[in-house]
Amino acid sequence: MSPVASERREAFEHIAAIYDSERELCQRVARFLDHGQRHQERIFVLVPPATERELRRVLPVELARVQFGLPDVSYAHLGRFYDGLRRFFDRQRDEATVVIGEFGYDGVAERVSQYLRYEAMCNTVFASFRVPMLCLCDRRRFPAEALARFRMVHARTLERDGAIVNPDYLGASTYLEQHDEVILQPATGDADFDLHLADLDSLGHLRHTVRAWRNLAGLEEDYADDVVIAVSEIATNGFQHAHPPIRVRGWGADTAVIVQVDDRGTIPVPPQVGYVRPHFSATGGRGMWLARHAADVLTAHRSPTGNCVRMRFPTT
Repeated sequence: MSPVASERREAFEHIAAIYDSERELCQRVARFLDHGQRHQERIFVLVPPATERELRRVLPVELARVQFGLPDVSYAHLGRFYDGLRRFFDRQRDEATVVIGEFGYDGVAERVSQYLRYEAMCNTVFASFRVPMLCLCDRRRFPAEALARFRMVHARTLERDGAIVNPDYLGASTYLEQHDEVILQPATGDADFDLHLADLDSLGHLRHTVRAWRNLAGLEEDYADDVVIAVSEIATNGFQHAHPPIRVRGWGADTAVIVQVDDRGTIPVPPQVGYVRPHFSATGGRGMWLARHAADVLTAHRSPTGNCVRMRFPTT
């Protein structure tokens, strides 16, 4: 029997594999897949191109049950990635499935922090799915602090002798409470728009301004609409949980657009809000969930005047 898994997958498995050479990468993945090879599990691989080239050497790529990539599921857009993965797992409930993923470290602190927060929530969001997910991490690319946090968000680690319980693992609540801080660049003083919303009636003007924003001109229509909805939902939350005026600013940043919503709320935004899809009967939480998964990165923190929610939307 494989040291990685029992003869039957009984629950969602979230396993970290840290490597520092191409040889070690291939060895770890081959060990992880020993169970899947013998039990005809379908293998879905979501990794950067360089990692894909290496894994094609050890995966039975000639078999139809190995697939590289999934439509509309990419680490390039973190909100869509994790929601897309949840929907994919739901479709695969009746089929034995294995997922191998790797976040390509890009040096953008906000994205790395958001990625790790999503990973912390995996055991909660994917708890009902009997799928093993192996998360790869190249030690040579990740800074020491990010690597330490990568360990904290995985319940098990894949070592040379198999998967073991990770003594550094922190549950989602603990991790998000202890590591929810994000150092953001100051909001630009040259915003494309800077609105001060006095009441709910001004939300229509906000939506029109965002939809007409020239920085959204090249986006697919549905995605541009998602940006509008996300911004409107966060502004609406400001009216529901704080006091007007609600300030909304937007500006471009390289390959993304940034929208920041500031309110005068006295109660911090809970760190876990927006990760789990609300039940249809829930009376709250849907707006933050919609915004979090429409955005690549959504950060919420306290400012001197209240709450600040900043969203990053990719434009490429």
